[in-house]
Amino acid sequence: MRRFLSLPVLFLFFLLVAGPSNVYAQPLSENLVRTKSAGGEEEKQAIADAINKFLDPAGIKIGELSLSDGESGGKFASGKVSFFGFDNIELKAEIQSTKKIKSIAATFPEAASINAEKLGKFLSGKSLSQFLPKSFPLQTGISLKDFNLSFDEKGDSLEQFNINFGIGEYKLEGFDGFAIDGVSVGFVLDKPTSPQHKATATISGDGKIGAMPINLSANMSSDPDDLLFSFTASNISIPNLLKAFLSDNRANSLLRFIPSSIQSKEISSVTASINPTTKNFSALASTSFGEAEIQFTAATEESKSLMLFALAPPAGFKFSSLSQTLAPMDGIDLSGSALIISTMAEEDAKCNLAALKDEGEIKVEEGVNLLSSIKLSEDLAKLLKVNAIKLRGTCNETFTNMSMNAALDLNIPMGSSITMKEVVFGLRLGTVNPIELSLGGRIEAQVGKDLLGFNASFSFEPVDQKISGEFFMAALRKENGAMMNGKLGPDGKSDLPEWTNPFGIPGVGLRKIGVNAGIDFKNPILISSIGLTGAARLGTVSNRNKHIEGDATIVVDITKPTNSLIDITMKNMTILAMIEAFVENANIQGQLRSMLNTGIDQGRVLVVPVDGMQAFGKTYNKGVTVSGQLSIGWHQSQW
Repeated sequence: MRRFLSLPVLFLFFLLVAGPSNVYAQPLSENLVRTKSAGGEEEKQAIADAINKFLDPAGIKIGELSLSDGESGGKFASGKVSFFGFDNIELKAEIQSTKKIKSIAATFPEAASINAEKLGKFLSGKSLSQFLPKSFPLQTGISLKDFNLSFDEKGDSLEQFNINFGIGEYKLEGFDGFAIDGVSVGFVLDKPTSPQHKATATISGDGKIGAMPINLSANMSSDPDDLLFSFTASNISIPNLLKAFLSDNRANSLLRFIPSSIQSKEISSVTASINPTTKNFSALASTSFGEAEIQFTAATEESKSLMLFALAPPAGFKFSSLSQTLAPMDGIDLSGSALIISTMAEEDAKCNLAALKDEGEIKVEEGVNLLSSIKLSEDLAKLLKVNAIKLRGTCNETFTNMSMNAALDLNIPMGSSITMKEVVFGLRLGTVNPIELSLGGRIEAQVGKDLLGFNASFSFEPVDQKISGEFFMAALRKENGAMMNGKLGPDGKSDLPEWTNPFGIPGVGLRKIGVNAGIDFKNPILISSIGLTGAARLGTVSNRNKHIEGDATIVVDITKPTNSLIDITMKNMTILAMIEAFVENANIQGQLRSMLNTGIDQGRVLVVPVDGMQAFGKTYNKGVTVSGQLSIGWHQSQW
């Protein structure tokens, strides 16, 4: 009996000695017990040494620290410390087994505010303002929230500095009446001691559009001046949006470019961004009148405030809602229309409408830009070999005159040796001519061994039933040489290639050969106007200054002759000059030379009856000019 009772006693004794873990298997993590103890002096000194590298002479004061075991024999430390003149700073540190610091984190009391320059040692001697936009108000101090220091494996160099701080009201210069209240900044500087250091930041704050509160946020890139604050808003009009950021005068100076029919519409939602350094504002909006974009620059000088407004209206949009002058476009099968109003220079204007993302690079001109696609009639589509073309053009501010064109990659044969290239289709609307369709390009004609290129344009006014056409030489390829292209200079004649020895005729050079004509189906005469232009040089001597030169442009308005244009220039039109232009070293002297020097040395006759007349690539202003130099024997006179 005594032996039987001893077995339970022995089993109970075994449980008390061995413990339950030997009976039931337990996870390894539950066996790791982290012990805590009061901070040792070695750990305190390691923390003090690491952080004193970055503080003012007052240094850090460490009270009691709580230690717990970390990984690989290291320690975690936490407790209250004092520095920067503030007590009760919560500090946490991770200490390696070698007593080197791995990381330090500090959380400051709510009232902590310091001069930003005190952070210079954390930033390798640099100012915090060097890493943030120039417009940031750091001069009055910053409100410290917390920071985190990360060290390299040796614990000697700072690997990363991370700080969260706040600033007070942030007024954006140029954006009148708009400020961000209570900005929070999360700033990170990687490898502060390396030349390849990298700074990033997240920034947020609160603002208002009128009485509407908005929340703004931004992510700072490597270039702090590229910072963009972004926000979203809803149920706001374009005038209210502009006037929330600009003074009334400045906003109204930009609003005058936007049609009143659009200003009155409400924006259902808008996503916007602001660059405080460049003073640029941009927004994409969804509206009842289509997708819209608005950009403006809030320059310090009111006169330099710039704006871009773009609109991609929905299907069924009526151009007549902008102006009755554009009403004929309502009857044309248009699609993909867009309106871009810009006061910016072309190189600064970039449109970001999603509806235009497939259009490629769009050259936005100062003023009103129009974009659309037009479906062609069956006959025109057959001629141009395309069903629809993309039109690009401009309109005046009052929407009373509009011009659009489209470049077509086409070659249109016009005969066995004549081809039309670089074709441009055009559409014009205006108060004078309600609608005009045009076709232009370069006509290349093989003449003997030479290839001549002519600028050509043809227009049709369906309402007035008029047709007109014009072409003049602007390119030339001699035999097998390279094609020489010319552009009209300020005088409308220079910088054009010369067709030398045309048809094998020596001593002749021709430039700007051209004709134009107009047909009016309402006129019994049918032909309403006809014009000729040409510039010639005559002479074979090596000195071209002795050659005879002359050019003339004459356009006769048959329906109203008093509206005819005359532009004639002559040089070396004397008997002596004609001889010396063809005879090398003529050596005419004495009285015979004086007698032969009779004629027009140079002369100009210009008669422009109507301001703004256009002919052969040149626009003329109204006026009459008659001038020149006449030689008669020994006498010369100016007239």
